[in-house]
Amino acid sequence: MLAARLGSGIRLDPTLLSFADWVAGASTHRRVHNFLLALGRVATYANDPQAASAAATVEQIRLAISANVLYLDGGWQQLVDGLYRAGTEAGVKFVTGNGVVALRQYAFGAVTGVDLADGQAQDAAALLLTGSPEGVAGIVGPDKMPPTPPPVVTAMLDVALRRLPDPTKLFALSLDQPLYFSAHSASAQLAPAGSALIHVAKYLPTGESDAEADESQLLALLDRMQSGWQTELVECRFLPHLTVSNALVAAADGGLPGRIDVDGLAIPGLAIAGDWVGPTGMLADASLASTRRAAQHITERLLAYAE
Repeated sequence: MLAARLGSGIRLDPTLLSFADWVAGASTHRRVHNFLLALGRVATYANDPQAASAAATVEQIRLAISANVLYLDGGWQQLVDGLYRAGTEAGVKFVTGNGVVALRQYAFGAVTGVDLADGQAQDAAALLLTGSPEGVAGIVGPDKMPPTPPPVVTAMLDVALRRLPDPTKLFALSLDQPLYFSAHSASAQLAPAGSALIHVAKYLPTGESDAEADESQLLALLDRMQSGWQTELVECRFLPHLTVSNALVAAADGGLPGRIDVDGLAIPGLAIAGDWVGPTGMLADASLASTRRAAQHITERLLAYAE
């Protein structure tokens, strides 16, 4: 029911409506505002409602409520390993530890390959570049890359315990602070039997943050949820500035439809993909959708070239 209500709440042009404006118009009650803002943070990881697209954020909340999320036994590494196996079986040649530093192009601009960090060159009839906007700009040249919104970042505390001091406290989402707690090992096989893996996060606003203060907040939440966790500690890692998504979906840029598309750099033979590319989805959904779209673009070009 809530997902349906959220999905029907947008009636204004999404290019003109921020998530903060949408929340302000959804209710006159501060507690409702705090609840909706918290839903937006947990669904998108973003903490910039004044800039975030209302249409994209509400759709992401709707998806999270209606379909939930999937937790993988063994973590995301299972996807990486599966992709590597599938690529190897298909004849893909993987080169690691040797980054791309520049494009090789014909005089009229079409790509012919890439220059690698070790000085070698690799020929290619078509290229697909992934990574951050800054990384892609470093390869194609900053003059070819249009401006992109700032990245979405969190401060993260990863905690491995021999056991949970309090197995009844598995999840918390703060309504008045941008904080999150989850014992993810309760939902998937991410730790040895009987032990626990906990993530405590702070959704950081756009701009500077105070790493020391952020860590103190995360530890305080961990203390509140799992008192005595120190006696069960196996490993604790603090990541003060973790990039979750390479670009905020911004209202001022037109939301999802306003993002650069896979062929948006206008370099013949080159496509881009990532969580900041294309008109479909956010986070991993955007990465997969843009990769599929880029593959179709490259295939069409190669087929046309062959003719």
